[in-house]
Amino acid sequence: FGDGVDRILDGEQRREYTYRFLCEAAQYMADDQVDIIAEIPLTWLVDMALPEGIDDADTIALLKNRAGVMAFLANDSLAGYRRFAHSQLFNYFLSATVMESVGTGVIPKFVRRNIFSADFLAVFVEVLQHIANVDSKRVTNFFEHAQNWVRSYQSIDRGARNLGAWVIAALPTMADVDITNEALTIGPVEVDETLLRGTAPPAVLRRVMVNQIDIRGADLRALRFDGSSLVTAIVDDGTRVSSTFPTPSRIRRQGAAHEKDDWDPDSVNTWLDEHGRCAVTEEANKSNSKHEQMIRIVEKACRNPAFWIPRDTDNRIARFVKDPLWPKVLKLLKEHEFVREQTLPSGGPQSHFVHIKQADRLLANNPEDKQVVRFHQAVADAAR
Repeated sequence: FGDGVDRILDGEQRREYTYRFLCEAAQYMADDQVDIIAEIPLTWLVDMALPEGIDDADTIALLKNRAGVMAFLANDSLAGYRRFAHSQLFNYFLSATVMESVGTGVIPKFVRRNIFSADFLAVFVEVLQHIANVDSKRVTNFFEHAQNWVRSYQSIDRGARNLGAWVIAALPTMADVDITNEALTIGPVEVDETLLRGTAPPAVLRRVMVNQIDIRGADLRALRFDGSSLVTAIVDDGTRVSSTFPTPSRIRRQGAAHEKDDWDPDSVNTWLDEHGRCAVTEEANKSNSKHEQMIRIVEKACRNPAFWIPRDTDNRIARFVKDPLWPKVLKLLKEHEFVREQTLPSGGPQSHFVHIKQADRLLANNPEDKQVVRFHQAVADAAR
């Protein structure tokens, strides 16, 4: 920003201003259902993004002068207009705006009007997961306000559909937080498109109708469907469903080896049964053997949304690393070449990380994949 601004705003204030300014820009574009913004409206957003108590006229003038060349914005082909340098940047700041606005009980205009893509949903989930690690209360506030809106929404616009999609997508971040069972009961609501990543907590989707749900790599075995229906489910070999998972009209199977749309009810049901829907006996369901515990840790590590997992310091998304069995599991993963280790700079003592390589292969557990078979046999041997 230059010395003139730096003398008035310290580093944290400049960071806060940049973040809020770009969130305001994303919301302005979304409200107008466009992906560009003119230079004049950009200068208006400066006043909205300024940290509280900043009223120095020269500083404000300097910031308005720089509004058109802010980081993450680029020139549009239309003269005098700016856009985000990449759609992922736009999705990031719009996701942050959604979470902050809804978390304080406000529904922006774009939530009531817009259709949101799968790309937005994927970024939105990552933003939620990141904020959950930093300040879980903010995510809880978002979830509870969105839930209340879904249940009481009266308008015929798109608000309830969008909020319902985001509440479902937020479910994995609700594990291990202080929230009531009632809050984890979603519905009734109709949703166009949503996704679930990671491991879903014990929640209920009651009278929820979803046109398309992406559950690739997700573990939904704790999720109960009550009077709900799906049109399309996007799945892969790592998907695990619950015994109450409804039969969709179509499953879209995606993976490295194949991509297939399956409309045949018998084939769809067979695939779902093989991936968790077959009812298990009560005794097996309650089984808590050392072998099963180790396999669950492997699955949690593979489904962890972060690329890097702290090796021995937990956070909200990787609490399994504090399990007494984690060191033994990690040792086996390393021995079978499914782990990459690295020491990364961080703000505190947490600096040793691991990355699970080819997690999709481990989750698929293909009996013809000899390396995976050897790994699972080693887990079984270690559990004896």
